[in-house]
Amino acid sequence: MDFADWLVAKKLSPSTVKKYVGAIGGALTSWANENQITSKSLREITDRDEFESIAELIGDTEVFTTRNRRGNNMYGAALNNYSTFLAREQDPVSHSAQNSGSFFNPLSETEDAEAAAPPFEP
Repeated sequence: MDFADWLVAKKLSPSTVKKYVGAIGGALTSWANENQITSKSLREITDRDEFESIAELIGDTEVFTTRNRRGNNMYGAALNNYSTFLAREQDPVSHSAQNSGSFFNPLSETEDAEAAAPPFEP
């Protein structure tokens, strides 16, 4: 299964699938290449540990920070999803029920409080 198929299986919209796949093969790869983080396409990376190291460095670039903020965390979400995809491809059994860590999904104080609050029970 490739990344696009995996995103479709997660029931993401066709628009979101197109954006994430395009970001991995397009802008994110370009930024990594331009900043001499890697010389290859992010799509060529099949090892999650290698990908996470590269993703962290991409996340430190000014262009990523600016464009990710403007794009409502779309680039960070693409990186997070690709990392999860690679983890599941490497070891589908142990990752079948796990959710990946998050590289670039800072919660606002309100979201953080809501996540920590107990569920509402009338």
